Amino acid sequence: QGGIDDWHRIQAAMAYLQENELYTVDDLAQRLNGIETKSADLRERMKKAETRLKNIAKIREARQTVEQLHEIHATYARTFFRKAKTQYWEDHKEELQRYDKASSYLMKVNGSLDIDTTSLKAESKRLTAARQKWAAELETMKPDLEQLRNVKRWVDRALEDEVPEHLSFKEQMEIAARNANAHNQKIKQSQSHIPNEKRTTPDSLS
Repeated sequence: QGGIDDWHRIQAAMAYLQENELYTVDDLAQRLNGIETKSADLRERMKKAETRLKNIAKIREARQTVEQLHEIHATYARTFFRKAKTQYWEDHKEELQRYDKASSYLMKVNGSLDIDTTSLKAESKRLTAARQKWAAELETMKPDLEQLRNVKRWVDRALEDEVPEHLSFKEQMEIAARNANAHNQKIKQSQSHIPNEKRTTPDSLS
């Protein structure tokens, strides 16, 4: 069965090469490398976009927290007497810690507690649309990429045989296909000499 499969796969590889005007091993390698490079570039762009979208979401969340807890933080900051300040901290510890964490994050990534919400929304929308576009491009590239990789694997396997290097790529592949076909015929001939196992039927048991 292996020889039969090999022959069919080499034939399919040759057909694909001819249909896509890939006449040499270099042509095949360049086409494959080109698609793999573009695919890797799209994945890298998507990864960066996803990271930035997460950052934008965190910035907006932090800004919302600062706005919600602003009065509690302002009251704490205006309280001067130590006992009253300590009591206020105990009463609003969770809110004040959330405010400090959110404000520290905004100062670290934005340099200010004020953010341009409109700009961030527009950037988020643009990145989301771009990511969807890149994902769609990757999806359309998958069949070609898979096919090229399969063809490359079977071309490499076919040319592992002793095929004269001075011949053209097409001639080398034809010889490889003939070799696989010859192996296929040997398998068929060997199988034809194997007798069928004697079947046991109800009649033979009577």
